Amino acid sequence: MAKKKNDDETTALTTTGPTALAAADELADVLGDDDQLESDGLEEVGAEDLKIAAKVFNMKGRDADGEPIMPNVFFDTVTEQVQKRITGTLLTLQKSNAWTEFDNAEDRNKTICRSADRVTGTLLETGEQRKCEGCPDAQWRNVDGKRTRNCGPVYTVVGIEQASQQPFVLRCKKTSLPPLQQYLNRFFLGRRVVNGKRSNYPLFAFETEIGLEMDDSGKYSMPTFTRGSVLPRAQIMQYAGEAKFFREVVQPLMSKMDAVEDTSSGAGGSAGGDDFIDDDDAPPPPPDGAQQGSIPF
Repeated sequence: MAKKKNDDETTALTTTGPTALAAADELADVLGDDDQLESDGLEEVGAEDLKIAAKVFNMKGRDADGEPIMPNVFFDTVTEQVQKRITGTLLTLQKSNAWTEFDNAEDRNKTICRSADRVTGTLLETGEQRKCEGCPDAQWRNVDGKRTRNCGPVYTVVGIEQASQQPFVLRCKKTSLPPLQQYLNRFFLGRRVVNGKRSNYPLFAFETEIGLEMDDSGKYSMPTFTRGSVLPRAQIMQYAGEAKFFREVVQPLMSKMDAVEDTSSGAGGSAGGDDFIDDDDAPPPPPDGAQQGSIPF
């Protein structure tokens, strides 16, 4: 059973309790944007000390109240609570490659190979490295009449949740990836035209609502992405700075954490909000190999 957390317990970056959030808001009123400090006292703290909540779906375990976690809810690895929807703003996105397979003996998915830069992959069992380009495990093939491949892209998104103004991480791959790709193509990629030149709208130009819908089989859920209102210019510019921060500080950490092998079976156990959790804790993939989830660090 997942352990309960004190309301004011904090991680290195994320505060979880209402009292802590109120204190942060009060401090924001005291320190203005023009108050530049020569030192913040945290010079020895780096990216490796940051923790951000992952919004995990299709996972096993129990929440902070001891209730079973259903596949169609998001589990927050910091608060250890569940929620139906996430309303916030997406900030930045990183792509990687991963090859995972379900191990019946261990009752969990195991990652066979990973590539943070999508150029060179590492076989986790042997440490052997090989080029992603032309890799046979990344090639599509037909198996029992179905088109499949061992390795595929993983999209890891960092966002800011509206209610708490705290960052979160969401990861999509395999069957959960197309909804995110469709959302990006519909509202962001190549949608901005300035002086006849086409470019992208930034991820943080709009609010985004993320939900979950059960597959027709009833065995797993897939994410849905709905575009919300256009954000004010001042907020877009603010989020541009935050996107740069997470890209420079957090994204390299994501690559490092993505290489950590998850050793938890996930069968009826705690989600472990203090530990690294890969989406390998999700249930066995459905027949088409669908697998969803996300990572905290």
